Amino acid sequence: MPRSRRACCGCPPSPTSGHRVWFTTRWTVYPGSGAGARPQSLPDCYRSARWPWGTTMKCAIRARLGLAVASIVSLSPPGNALAQEASSRSDQFMRIEGTYYGANSCFQCHKQPTRLNYNRGDLDWCLLTEYSTWRTVDKHSMAYAVLEGPRGEGIGAKLRVEVTRPESGCLSCHAQNFPTQQLGPDFSHTDGVNCEVCHGPSGGTDGGWFGPHQTSDWRRRTPEEKAELGLWNLRDPEFQAQLYLSCHVGNAELGRVVSHPMYAAGHPPLPSIDVARFVKNLPQHWRDKDDVPWWRDAPEAIRQANGIEEAKRYGAELSMVGNVVALRESMNLLADRADLSNTAPMTLSAWPEIALNESIRNNPRFENAEEYPKLALTRWPEIALTHSDCLACHHDLRYPGWRQRRGFAFAPGRPMPRTFPIALIELNIDQFGDEVDRDKFHDRLCTLNEAFSSRPFGRPDEVRDAARGLAGWADSFNERRMSKASFDQDSVERLLRRLCELNQDSILDYDTARQVASALQIIYRDWDDGRDEQASTHDQIEKILMSWDVGLNLGRYPGSDARDALSHMILRNLAMDEELGGFGDWLPVTLDYSKAPESYWEASRQNPILMAFGPLLDPNQLRDAYMSDGFKESLQHINNEGLKITLSTANTYDPYQFREEIRSLMILIP
Repeated sequence: MPRSRRACCGCPPSPTSGHRVWFTTRWTVYPGSGAGARPQSLPDCYRSARWPWGTTMKCAIRARLGLAVASIVSLSPPGNALAQEASSRSDQFMRIEGTYYGANSCFQCHKQPTRLNYNRGDLDWCLLTEYSTWRTVDKHSMAYAVLEGPRGEGIGAKLRVEVTRPESGCLSCHAQNFPTQQLGPDFSHTDGVNCEVCHGPSGGTDGGWFGPHQTSDWRRRTPEEKAELGLWNLRDPEFQAQLYLSCHVGNAELGRVVSHPMYAAGHPPLPSIDVARFVKNLPQHWRDKDDVPWWRDAPEAIRQANGIEEAKRYGAELSMVGNVVALRESMNLLADRADLSNTAPMTLSAWPEIALNESIRNNPRFENAEEYPKLALTRWPEIALTHSDCLACHHDLRYPGWRQRRGFAFAPGRPMPRTFPIALIELNIDQFGDEVDRDKFHDRLCTLNEAFSSRPFGRPDEVRDAARGLAGWADSFNERRMSKASFDQDSVERLLRRLCELNQDSILDYDTARQVASALQIIYRDWDDGRDEQASTHDQIEKILMSWDVGLNLGRYPGSDARDALSHMILRNLAMDEELGGFGDWLPVTLDYSKAPESYWEASRQNPILMAFGPLLDPNQLRDAYMSDGFKESLQHINNEGLKITLSTANTYDPYQFREEIRSLMILIP
């Protein structure tokens, strides 16, 4: 428990949580108008106060010691100091220049392991079923198909744009649309988010990595040596998180932006994302680092270069590092799009609010790139809404609902930023930082809150500077703290217990609850795997954790079973065998990829569908089948049903039940 400290207003903190305000996440603050009785946990200064909305508050809340903050006092606009601490985003985040050969070039080796692969020891290194998994059960391979499906066509019609054309911006996330790229002769956007979108261009002026990665010497190279040839290091938690978040949060520089008008036209809402849980839901088509047989006996220098020693708890590391990176990337995205005073030509894809607005496109000023920021300023409310908490507005109107019972930290109805990127920040500071880190984080967070709440949607320049400041803090914290953090058995246990303690008295919104629950799932299972014997309460703990797969929609995407069945039907038709079985049994998880290569090889040879990938299934036939009208219509129906489940789950979420589940875990964890 944190040590006692008087609140800055002079009132003693509450017995369990003290003053607790954090965006719209953790609450013991004044309630909204008509909310009924004031929460009894509020200090006397709150119970006796009358808080006129929009006025300066005399009491500034600066919660500390493991608690988040918000300040509800008027501050002067952020100055240059925050801008100077902006995240130093390197142009070397990933090398996108090069030749992209497309997924068909991967098919020839990564569809199924052969006896040659087994005899020469290739299975000591990789699974060689990566293409098969990606093509049939990974939604990324179907990302382009939804653009040509009913929903994609409907969105295009409403926005009056062809969503499959590069200038629409949709290909930046649904396929590949890097600013500088060369496409090989067999490349096709219809492959959706293909292998090279995540692994980097396999060809280039220096030859790229396509040829070298097929040699036995490849596994002896360091991640840095491979990166020089264009292969992105997805074994590094910061890079892995940044790459995934560039689509699933957004990246203005890469043109990966989903806007409020897109949502209004029918684009599904982007959910909160825990990177560690995300990779488990793909499903995984690779071995974890500590399960790569060759690395177990590799030279020590190579093991150290690839971080093998900490691999056993890589899930916990990825979850914690990923949350810091999520804060950085979400703030960078917000700052880039709020930078409306920049007179330098900007990429149009940073502001789809003007790129997809027909009246603005018809404006003569639209022809001048230097006018883009000024045109974007006319759409600032739409831009700000894109970065706001969707469920704060889009939820069933119930009275009294949990939001009224919880109360509001800022003027009700004033859109505030999404909360999930800060869900684990206090935990990270507790475990890996110090009070200086905490104070700086609190100051940056207060400034951002005030920038958004000073008036509806905030002022762009204040939001920009505040977001840059918070992004700079996250970047610095990641470099100084997270890159050096140790995730051994003891530290993972501390993370597990402290995460429960921090949230046992919190009333969390849906997005934040998903982040906390995801982290608890990942951290507990890493910790449990490292124990000599399983806890006597393990089954009870897992019952709670597994309930969140449905209750918080943390499992595989809704409709995954139906989507898998659709893929199975395609494979049966192409193989001309209605009895073809064994669908999914070749997946790494099913085959138990941690087994010795001999066991994996034997298991792969016994699967009928996997065997069909060689002689019966052609990559071009597969590509055409997954782009057929029948598939696109069926896929849209499945996605529609899944979206209903997603929205219903968010709407029926009960924060008080979630709080009780956290309290139960605190008792059950030995």
